[in-house]
Amino acid sequence: MLIRNETAGDIPAIGRLVTEALLMLAQSTGTEAGIVARLRAEGALALSLVAEDAGGVVGYLAASAARVGTQEGWGLIGPLVVLPSRHRRGIGTALMAEALCRLRRTSRGAALEHFPHKWIPVVRKTRRAASAKMRQTRNLERPI
Repeated sequence: MLIRNETAGDIPAIGRLVTEALLMLAQSTGTEAGIVARLRAEGALALSLVAEDAGGVVGYLAASAARVGTQEGWGLIGPLVVLPSRHRRGIGTALMAEALCRLRRTSRGAALEHFPHKWIPVVRKTRRAASAKMRQTRNLERPI
């Protein structure tokens, strides 16, 4: 599996993935793919990552610039979606870890949109994975 920035060729698959994954949720309005498309068109996506496996998009994460309270410069993560048939395989965790690593370099931190409390243990695990990835990256960049 490869985590990378989206390309123009990914956009139709991202729209289908966002729609399919979020329609499973009771709070879905069916408009989420359109919201992502508008954010992209307006240049408001600070981060747009895909998880690719076997040549296809199986996961997606977007983040846009946000203000938390009076502080500008936060990254608002949402949506984070994975193809339903690929759930529980670490794809969402990998996307979140990569997003947190990148947002730590470019923003004050991250806020999560529509964040259910039952996901808190997953985010703690993901934060540990992101921290480990940051340590690994720093070790690779250290002069020998």
